[in-house]
Amino acid sequence: MYGSGRGMKKKNSPKNNKGVHKMPDGTVMSGKVHTSKSRVIKKGGSRVPKQSKAEAQSGIPFDELKEGSLKRMLKMKKDSKPLMKGELNRMSKVEDGEEFDFRGNKLKMTKLMKRRVNLAKNMAGFKK
Repeated sequence: MYGSGRGMKKKNSPKNNKGVHKMPDGTVMSGKVHTSKSRVIKKGGSRVPKQSKAEAQSGIPFDELKEGSLKRMLKMKKDSKPLMKGELNRMSKVEDGEEFDFRGNKLKMTKLMKRRVNLAKNMAGFKK
């Protein structure tokens, strides 16, 4: 019935225009519903994932952050005890440009340090 002769259309070819459907990864396929005979029309899946609402609202560039950057700013050693939530809360209340003491070091709060402290505070609340 569906030969490969001249002028014959394949059953699920994109030219047959019987509808298309989209897969969860963004791939567009022939046919209104997915069957074993559905064929790929347009590849998807290589899209860059969208930002989450929290990331878009706060403007946190997760891809540009460096691991351990807050610890370096606070003059902490890599093997020192971890940052506690109380310490993060205390630092988040310090205004920009003010000096404060942290584990025996006198430091000045900068905008970047404030952003890193707020990020660490938020990430400390994530489920592990």
